[in-house]
Amino acid sequence: MSAGPHDVELLRAQARASSISALTRLGKQLLVGEGAPAAPAKGVEVLEEAALRGDAEAHRHLSVCAAWGVGCPRDFARALNHLQLAA
Repeated sequence: MSAGPHDVELLRAQARASSISALTRLGKQLLVGEGAPAAPAKGVEVLEEAALRGDAEAHRHLSVCAAWGVGCPRDFARALNHLQLAA
């Protein structure tokens, strides 16, 4: 089941209320355009906020984004760093 626009708005509200898991889910949805138009750069930005707050799942997704250059420049050192922080 895919998320709808209302789900994205709910996640944005939760993210503004400092829900780290909501930030991560919102970032993932923005990466792939689930429930909202795809906005990979914005998805990376949201995932970076969740990662700064210590979310390992956000670090894992950022590792893949950096390795493949999705929403950010391709950077293998950055990908490895996020992967280590996710462990």
